[in-house]
Amino acid sequence: MSDELLLWLDLETTGLDEHAGDEIVEIGCILTTEDLIELGEFSSVVTPSTFALSRMMNSEFVMEMHKSNGLLESLHHGDAPQISEAQDRLISFLDELREPKTLTLAGSGVAQFDIRFVRAQMPRLAERLNYFTIDVGVIRRSHAMWVGSDVSAVNDLKTHRAMDDVRCHLDEARAYRALWISTQRAVPTRDAERAERLVELVEDIFESEERTMGSTFDSSIYRHHLDELR
Repeated sequence: MSDELLLWLDLETTGLDEHAGDEIVEIGCILTTEDLIELGEFSSVVTPSTFALSRMMNSEFVMEMHKSNGLLESLHHGDAPQISEAQDRLISFLDELREPKTLTLAGSGVAQFDIRFVRAQMPRLAERLNYFTIDVGVIRRSHAMWVGSDVSAVNDLKTHRAMDDVRCHLDEARAYRALWISTQRAVPTRDAERAERLVELVEDIFESEERTMGSTFDSSIYRHHLDELR
């Protein structure tokens, strides 16, 4: 195990296209160890620009989603920081918990959605991230494709509020981790497989010698050591 930490992140945005003017409106993140032990969490509603807000207002789907989950009401309060200040607060949160070293971005959809908005609107955070991500959404879809079922139903509990969703993704990752650990314990290691083959080979030799030499071959002492190998 290395000392890498995982930054579980979920972003809510005014839309899907950062190049067309959509912006982050909520940040939720949890910092964990590789064993998924939580070290701290950070969340913030973010005030978007007038143009980005108008894009959200013109999207019936996004408007209804953020109206039903309460995010739109939070935005109307008008006391949320803009993205530059929210990024500063997030960086300060991370620096309080650890030295400013590289983090691995984790979550669901982070490899193709959240990372784009991070790079475009939180470049200081982007500089701290590893080149790879831990995307539980990719893991979920791969598992469903090859096994035909889900490991956990927590993904169905998403509210599209950043902190709620990031907790769902972290719980889902814990379910996959538990599955993999239990599977690993059930599968013999390479050393165990080699030892088993060695035992089988020695048994074959003993049986051959007994057939050849009959009663003159006393294998009891050798079988005692063979039992110890097991």
